[in-house]
Amino acid sequence: MGIEIRQNIGKALILPTGNEEYLKALFDAVHTGILIIDPASHRIIDVNPSAARMIGLPRDQIVGSACHRFVCPAEEGECPVTDLGQAVHQSERVLRTAEGREIPIVKTVVPASMDGRRCLIESFVDISEQKRIQRAIEDSEQRTRGLADSLPQIVFETDVVGKITFSNRRGLEVLQYTQEDLARGINALDIFIPEDQKRIQKNIIRILKGEILPDVEYTAKRKDGRTFPVIINAAPISRGGKAAGIQGIVVDISDIKRTETALRESEAMYRAIFDGSGTAMVIVEDDTTISLVNAEFEKFTGLPRQEIEGRRSWIEFTPPDELVRLKTYHDMRRQDPDTAPRRYELKMRDGKDRLRHIFMSVALIPGTTHSVASMLDITERKQAEEGLKKAKEEAERINRELEAINRQLEESIERAGIMAQAAESANRAKSEFLANMSHEIRTPMNGIIGFSTLLQETDLDGEQREYAEAVKASAENLLALINDILDFSKIEAGKLTIEPIPFDLRTTVEKLADLLVVRADEKGLSLIVRYLCGAERRVIGDPGRIRQVLTNLVSNSVKFTETGHVIISVSCETRPDGLPSFHFSVEDTGIGIPDEKLEYIFEKFTQADASTTRRYGGTGLGLAISKQLVECMGGTIGVTSREGKGSTFWFTLPMSIDQEAAVTVVEEADLSGVRLLIVDDREINRRTLEEQVAGWGMRYASCSSNGEAIQMLLRDHEAGDPFQMAIIAYHDEHSECEELGCRIKRDDRLRQTVLIMIASIGKRGDAKRMQDVGFAAYLVKPVHQSILMDALATAWSATLTGQPLQLITRHSLAEARAEKKAPEPQAAPAESVRVLVAEDNPVNQKLAIRMLEKCNLAVDVAANGREVIDRLEKTAFDLIFMDCQMPEMDGYEATAAIRQAERESGKHLAIVAMTANAMQGDREKCLSAGMDDYITKPIRREAIQEMLRKWAPKSRVEGKG
Repeated sequence: MGIEIRQNIGKALILPTGNEEYLKALFDAVHTGILIIDPASHRIIDVNPSAARMIGLPRDQIVGSACHRFVCPAEEGECPVTDLGQAVHQSERVLRTAEGREIPIVKTVVPASMDGRRCLIESFVDISEQKRIQRAIEDSEQRTRGLADSLPQIVFETDVVGKITFSNRRGLEVLQYTQEDLARGINALDIFIPEDQKRIQKNIIRILKGEILPDVEYTAKRKDGRTFPVIINAAPISRGGKAAGIQGIVVDISDIKRTETALRESEAMYRAIFDGSGTAMVIVEDDTTISLVNAEFEKFTGLPRQEIEGRRSWIEFTPPDELVRLKTYHDMRRQDPDTAPRRYELKMRDGKDRLRHIFMSVALIPGTTHSVASMLDITERKQAEEGLKKAKEEAERINRELEAINRQLEESIERAGIMAQAAESANRAKSEFLANMSHEIRTPMNGIIGFSTLLQETDLDGEQREYAEAVKASAENLLALINDILDFSKIEAGKLTIEPIPFDLRTTVEKLADLLVVRADEKGLSLIVRYLCGAERRVIGDPGRIRQVLTNLVSNSVKFTETGHVIISVSCETRPDGLPSFHFSVEDTGIGIPDEKLEYIFEKFTQADASTTRRYGGTGLGLAISKQLVECMGGTIGVTSREGKGSTFWFTLPMSIDQEAAVTVVEEADLSGVRLLIVDDREINRRTLEEQVAGWGMRYASCSSNGEAIQMLLRDHEAGDPFQMAIIAYHDEHSECEELGCRIKRDDRLRQTVLIMIASIGKRGDAKRMQDVGFAAYLVKPVHQSILMDALATAWSATLTGQPLQLITRHSLAEARAEKKAPEPQAAPAESVRVLVAEDNPVNQKLAIRMLEKCNLAVDVAANGREVIDRLEKTAFDLIFMDCQMPEMDGYEATAAIRQAERESGKHLAIVAMTANAMQGDREKCLSAGMDDYITKPIRREAIQEMLRKWAPKSRVEGKG
């Protein structure tokens, strides 16, 4: 059969007679794998040697097998070629070998006919190597980008007109520009002084033409006008064979210039001493080569320095009988410079080959193997006593000069040490700056969050309560974001902390949507929440970090979407290990992201392209932070996108279900079986509402227009199964909702239908007008599931009982819920507990007093540590809440003074730090200072109550709320 197939290939391809043998040889010889497949049975009827080698089986074990066993494994009936009739040309698939390995291949399938019998010729090649190379290229590009941000030099790219299109983080820091400045446009010429700009412009043209320029020195200019010297090494960027711009590295050579200047000054000073010393001086290298001489040495030898420096050895001037002694001194200096003699007499020959007696002083030059030697000709002293005395004095003078030089060197070393200490102090100053910034921001935030909490405990109507909750939630979100910015160094160092606590996931997501819906409404977008986890709401995780990631993703979607919608979806599934995994996604209909940019989108300071930054702004840092936060919580994050169609950012987190969560029982009407019609002009809104009401057991249908709604209402009324309720929720037109409501209420057959309106934007007067039309409820998006459930249940309950009902709104539902809450237990009297608050900020003083007075405590206030000491001398207190940073005497000093006094009295007063210092190590610092505990601002009532339970006298605080 196989031989017949091979002989018939030529016929199948309709080749001239006589080519069958040629094709047979080609079939066996080509390196491309070829299978002949019967499309009816999916069986392989022939295979060439190349395919057999790839599969790893002999031909007779392959022929007769199902093709899906090896190539493009698929379920029977789902083969795109044999079952679905799709053509395959140069398609990437996988080949499964006999050993079970999967090899990436590119295959082509063409139909053929042999003796009137259809068959398929499937050819394929192994592309494993191409795949490996492609992955290597992608990894290399990623490392290159990361390397640019890690370099201490400035890395840049420009276009052909000189506009800067990229700068690494170091470049922005040094030049004092931001990503926003870069987005607005910075020309490379603008960061240099005017005197250099023409020269730079000419060099840019030369680089774009492909010339290789040596490192050129210029004077750069920071944003504030200060200048500094730089060296630039640049090369053209080539795309498609043409120059598309310039890329290069800019090195700040300020330190080099300063060092060069210092070296020149030092060298000039040394040269002046060297040349003006009045004695012959020479610098000798380790191999005895003379590298430098002064004029006196020239006189001594009678030779010009050009013939000595670098050309002559010290040995050439030494008589043979002195060589052994000279070598001994030389070896001693190399082995132990401290014990080697520095001064000794030696015989030398001068330039006239005369033997001279010299007195030599030798010193090693620090950091080198060179020696500096000064020589005194004592020939005359040897001949006469008078000469000896004079030579001695000269030697002492020279010695003093050398010691002066050594002192100068020692002073230089000392100055270098001082400079190193200054650099270390600068690093400490940076840390102190971050700590001070954290303290100064937390102090006002303490007042905002604290007083909004107290405001919520006063008598407020529904709308006021909603505003107060929004203020508090916004302040807490702002505080979380500020904390993340201040702690970004912790993220990069891998020291970010995650705090898993029990919380309500659905409420967290819905409240986040409340904060962002105004921005979406301003752009005419639908902001939709789809919570698909059923009854699973209470989980254990870090709500602050989850809220931060979602806020970033949703804000981005709103920013980059002009029309359509943004959908926040939360779903839950069980992982193979049995633990629940929650999937979050943010889908939009915005501008999308090009495929080639997707792999970089989570890198720091990255956006899709420069035009995106110019149009929408942003630093490109948010997604990088989100990625690291998700990974710190044990999750994964990703994105799918189609340019011009929209994007879906998603992340998955493992979170445990809160098994100890209290079960909330809400009195509500049974909606199961109630017929509901959903009218909305947007399909995504209808689908979301359908998902929600389906979970409540309602029987529903939906449509997109008034005409369809009237037809469906009348049709089902005539059929004896009428719609009992209707949700009308047009996106833009209130008039459409009003018109439909009027038509329903005017029709005797439909007037009993309970109407619920959901408006995109609430306008003053709309609620009263819709009530007059006959609507039972008027809600404004976004509508939480719980609010929609309450509205439907309340309206249906009133219908069943026949009770008159005022218009249902978000505010009326909130008030009703508040009335159902059990009154909080009143705190037991605790006037005997006296608390002292040490706080210098008036707002925070007032806040602390209000919080503690609500616990029925007697409260005094001190504005600084000195006042604390004065109060303690006059009044006995049970507990002190101590701020750490105060004028005159801070909290640490005050605590130390109190503990010192207690060593004599034997008493112990509980002191709790109440501070805005929230950096790493602050808690330990407070405890080391003698404080008993530590809470950070913003102060929350729960934290206050926990400290009272721990540190106030037990018998005095029992029963307090």
